[in-house]
Amino acid sequence: MFEEAVERTWRERLFSRPASVEEALAICKNVGMAIVLLAVAAGAVSVILFALSTPSSSLGGMRGQFGVGALLISLAGASLSALLGFLIWGVRSRMAAVVALVLFSISELVRLGELVTRGPFGLVWLFVGVVLVWASIRAVQATFAAHRFAVESGEAVPGAKAMSGRAPR
Repeated sequence: MFEEAVERTWRERLFSRPASVEEALAICKNVGMAIVLLAVAAGAVSVILFALSTPSSSLGGMRGQFGVGALLISLAGASLSALLGFLIWGVRSRMAAVVALVLFSISELVRLGELVTRGPFGLVWLFVGVVLVWASIRAVQATFAAHRFAVESGEAVPGAKAMSGRAPR
């Protein structure tokens, strides 16, 4: 059916192509969970920044530095990231992996531009963005590998039935 799992070093597991369908599915699961967790963390940070920036905050706040518009944009981005993470995790969607790669790459380029113009304020988010770009590259590799392994073995493509309600040919 599927080839046996090969013992690999941590560098090979992090940077090489998946060697089996089980490894590809594990990468999809782990990357999807990581994207969802980082999206939840980003949403929580947005809510905390909004709460601290309100004038009625008991902590003194930043007095309007992070308004309602910024909160809504941040929550929309976090929601989109969480949705993409769920699609990669549960459905192994190749399209979601590619969209995540494009989205995170563009946002990382914007973040680099802000770093150049505003200074090193967002270095933590720059690191998080680099991790997200790397994770989305792994998600693209893993989702395409999972589909390739499934098609080669004649099995149903993992996750395709969950999306469409029927197994692919």
